Amino acid sequence: VKEVQGYAIAPERMTVQQFLERWLADDARSSRYSTHKNYAQICRDHVYPRIGKLLMTRLTKAPVQAILDALHDLKKARNTIRNVRMCLITASDECEKEYPHAYAAIRATKLPKIEKTHRQEVQSFTPEQARTFLAAVEQHRLKALYWTALLLGARRGELLGLRVSDLDLESKTMRITGAAQQQKGKGMVRVPTKT
Repeated sequence: VKEVQGYAIAPERMTVQQFLERWLADDARSSRYSTHKNYAQICRDHVYPRIGKLLMTRLTKAPVQAILDALHDLKKARNTIRNVRMCLITASDECEKEYPHAYAAIRATKLPKIEKTHRQEVQSFTPEQARTFLAAVEQHRLKALYWTALLLGARRGELLGLRVSDLDLESKTMRITGAAQQQKGKGMVRVPTKT
């Protein structure tokens, strides 16, 4: 008998939602804040409404694949569909022994095939646009931040997480050693960089 949110549940009666809620509670202690937040949102928005009430012991590939296919039909971004599948695969690592059929069902899913489209290329400033932008921020209190963003292309969180100790004025170098991240209930927090 497993305990989920204070209630004892026999393994054969556990629903997909109950299993994922248990997994998310464990995941909160081991994953990065943003990763855990994304997993929780994926479960709430995409998994619970479609297969949350199914029993883990009866989970098959078809309803899991149907989630991915429905997202594709709704023209959701490929990254969204991939992230939903990756969330379920990551959660399934916790159920391999207890629910081997559910584990196999989740692992057997495939990303829907997408038609090749012309991707819109990233638009960078031309040298003239860059000069115009830098002239416009000349008197701004965050002028140095804008220059750094424009010249280095660092992520927003990395720029906001810079500290004086990250700068070496003698060697004219800068190290990105962390990032600033807004976290619910904690405000702005410095976290390790993504890569």
